[in-house]
Amino acid sequence: MLSIADIFKNHNEEIYRYFFIRTSSKETAEDLASEVFIKFIKTIDSYDSTKSSVRTWLYLIAKGILINYFKKESSHKNLGAEIIEDLVSDEDLDQKANISLILVAINGMAEADRELLILRYVNGLKVKEIAEVLNLNYINAKVKIHRSLLKLKNLLND
Repeated sequence: MLSIADIFKNHNEEIYRYFFIRTSSKETAEDLASEVFIKFIKTIDSYDSTKSSVRTWLYLIAKGILINYFKKESSHKNLGAEIIEDLVSDEDLDQKANISLILVAINGMAEADRELLILRYVNGLKVKEIAEVLNLNYINAKVKIHRSLLKLKNLLND
């Protein structure tokens, strides 16, 4: 198994990005990402590498932390302009506009669809990892991702 420092180095950016896209706040994303690694360290004795990858374990922790965060928050923030600025340089305004449309469309989707699309296409998790994080079987996860993507395409076409 990798050292804690290696795990942090390899996964901190994507865990941060997951929270940033969901909260639209750099500070909140940093705090929540830190919580993931603290909880990971506290629960490392119960981690079983034969059942899931470190990445999947981190996302399971992140999902729980995000749920708790939203329970504490009185209102769920929309995806903001800050995300677009962080994703694309100022030089490519057309791409920035396209990403803006996609993020607005994703934000308008149901929570389950939004979660699937962010895990798959923003954070790059494999279908198997998403299935483990969301407690689905592989085929069900694959179908749900496909349906969510179709919903997004329909929203963008409208």
